[in-house]
Amino acid sequence: MLRAYPGLYCVASFDPTAVRWLKNHAPRIVRGQLAFIDKLGGLSFPEKVKRVALGYLLIDFLGRPDFIAYGYETDANISFRFVADVFRPLLAAWTIRDPEAYQQLTQEYDIQIFEHFKPLQKLPPQRL
Repeated sequence: MLRAYPGLYCVASFDPTAVRWLKNHAPRIVRGQLAFIDKLGGLSFPEKVKRVALGYLLIDFLGRPDFIAYGYETDANISFRFVADVFRPLLAAWTIRDPEAYQQLTQEYDIQIFEHFKPLQKLPPQRL
């Protein structure tokens, strides 16, 4: 379906092995790694380990994503800041649901993923 689609698109996943599969099998597709810090209550130990590894970008290198889409409400952690400052990937903030947060996050993120509102002004192009 994507081969037939005429517009621009990207593919993003929480699973870095899926992102890696795309890198190996469809290298022209822009790939994103989705991540955020999740609540761990009620999960089994293996599931907790998996969620921590994904949320703190500890296995992000497996997928070699073109961008990282991070749950901006949980981005105040050392792992995210380390990856952002040292490796300087394109960063996407998700999911923004109010215009005030959107305006603030245009200074911190390259891409803003939003829903339930339409930005009032056109922003200057970000680095891509």
